[in-house]
Amino acid sequence: MTEKMKLQIYIPETLNTKLRSFIALKYKTFEKGLLSHEVELAVGHWLALHTYTQDDSVKAPNPLPKVALGYMTFKEFLLSRFYESIIPGMVIPNKHFRLGIQNAHGSDPRTVKKWTRTFLDNGLVKRLSLTQWELVA
Repeated sequence: MTEKMKLQIYIPETLNTKLRSFIALKYKTFEKGLLSHEVELAVGHWLALHTYTQDDSVKAPNPLPKVALGYMTFKEFLLSRFYESIIPGMVIPNKHFRLGIQNAHGSDPRTVKKWTRTFLDNGLVKRLSLTQWELVA
């Protein structure tokens, strides 16, 4: 058995509740050690998804795709300028959407059009009307 270390983290209360409910359903009980076990599995899975696994000697993180980085930059601007939080399904006005792309990626109309199309093609946003966008992810 490998040596274990204490790790203290802060997560949203809703996520904590969902995690504990999941564990109780999965194991039909909530005993000492089950939370640690499930978090250990989740972190291991996350690391496996985000690191190269072909060669065990190389453990560099997989680079985030350009689209994901572009969307993260877009959302960071929205958070810094307009919103307290961004959740999937959130509806924002067209003005905020355009400003987000312009400030994150550039104000050239071709750039705005390219990032709009990229977000749409990747299912990250959905146009609800001429004046509203839904942030899907």
